[in-house]
Amino acid sequence: MLLKIDAKEAKRLVDMNKAVLIDVREKGEQARSWVPGAILAPLSAIDTMSFKEHRKKTAIFFCATGSRTTMGAAKLKSAGFRDIRELSGGIRAWKGAGYEVAIDPNAPDPTRFLRLAAMALMALALGAMFFLRG
Repeated sequence: MLLKIDAKEAKRLVDMNKAVLIDVREKGEQARSWVPGAILAPLSAIDTMSFKEHRKKTAIFFCATGSRTTMGAAKLKSAGFRDIRELSGGIRAWKGAGYEVAIDPNAPDPTRFLRLAAMALMALALGAMFFLRG
């Protein structure tokens, strides 16, 4: 399990050049919104990344909300950092604290397909209920 750090403390350490932010979200998510200056290192490819020049700093990993970062803790620890933290609440907490998040509104929304699939399943369920009642 990774130690958690809140956005305010993470920002303080980054501003003092004592920490580096590492975004472990997948490329589609990163294309839509990102923290300027953060290293983009999707969790699915973290084994292939080299963090040599940053290993003396505190590594603050984050995803959208923090759940994937926690699940990938073993992978993150193998990256070679001595001090590893998880940004509690992920990029949403960073943005909620008022810190800069760059946004590209024209990038494809990676959750669009999931939302459409959920709506289709709901329509099927409602149709089945109507059919079975009739």
